[in-house]
Amino acid sequence: MHKSSSQEIHFLARPDLEAHLKHYIQYWGQCPLEYCKVITVLGGDGFMLSALSQYWTFGKPFYGLKFGNVGHLMNEEPLIENLELLVENATPFYYLPLSVEIENLSFLAFNDVCLYRQRYQALKFKITIDTVTMPSLLTGDGILCSSILGKSAYYASSDGIPFDIPHTLGVRPLNCSSLTNWKGTTLFPSQTLIVELFQPETRPVILGWDGKDQVLEPNYKIIKIRTKQNKHITLLKNLF
Repeated sequence: MHKSSSQEIHFLARPDLEAHLKHYIQYWGQCPLEYCKVITVLGGDGFMLSALSQYWTFGKPFYGLKFGNVGHLMNEEPLIENLELLVENATPFYYLPLSVEIENLSFLAFNDVCLYRQRYQALKFKITIDTVTMPSLLTGDGILCSSILGKSAYYASSDGIPFDIPHTLGVRPLNCSSLTNWKGTTLFPSQTLIVELFQPETRPVILGWDGKDQVLEPNYKIIKIRTKQNKHITLLKNLF
């Protein structure tokens, strides 16, 4: 085993990358999460999001090694002996998660939050940003709220409004029609998006976030989404 002199690393990997994980641990060792200086994640963006959700509370920076088809959050896999040098010279990027509140339920998301119809019945909902409510009821497939981490994935493919200001959120209706022809907006960190669902008893809604989803209880009608300003995650990226 090559003993790292300055960088204590904890490795995580997708189940199908067990052989690669053993190879990295054999070379660098496996520092416990509580004492490591960086968490190195082997996989793609989906597994990175899973790792962020599970381990962000340890307060460690995350360094991703791309083994998937999509790797916006990842770095290209290096020669194993170069890993420590690349981690040490990576640029840190700081991101604020999304805070989601639904009645007595609350959680954090890192990539995006989506409300979409479960069946053939279109969603009906109203949008309020802080205290300003849109005058028109929206009807369609749903609505997507993306952090800057998720802007290059589903948000971009849905023609969301481009945004590059750190800690802002992009909001995009999905195949919706309304009298105002609203195409979405950008939320700043101090703003709150409030989605009011109409007739969820007969128009069931799926809540999706970071690759997970669940059917909302029909009594959940108010969803609040904002930037969580007192929390952050750190991603390390090599800019070459």
